Amino acid sequence: MTLTQTEIDAIRARVEAATAGEWVIEESRYEGLFNVGNQLDDLSACLMRPNNAEFIAHARQDVPKLLAEVEYLRNERIYWRQENDRMRAHNQRLFSKVETYESIAQEFDYYGILDEMEGDRK
Repeated sequence: MTLTQTEIDAIRARVEAATAGEWVIEESRYEGLFNVGNQLDDLSACLMRPNNAEFIAHARQDVPKLLAEVEYLRNERIYWRQENDRMRAHNQRLFSKVETYESIAQEFDYYGILDEMEGDRK
């Protein structure tokens, strides 16, 4: 699944509109159900199961971290795509040089040139 920039902006707007600060979970008077909310809001009276309360309480800290990671990874993807394009262009230039050298070598003793080059390496 790919998020569009519009979707990311909408998520970021919801994060920024949410009450700041740490959210907390508090056991309700009903067995097995919990309330979750921000202490500034005097805890929202939402009865829910513990796993849902845990998810909601941590979303205030988790979602901004996830958004930052998405932004970082998108920037990395842009960088590596540009690097890939640069390397492809460089490789194309090298292949072009090889073709030029091969065409020049065909006019001469190709194997003699290779033998000479091999001798230069020793």
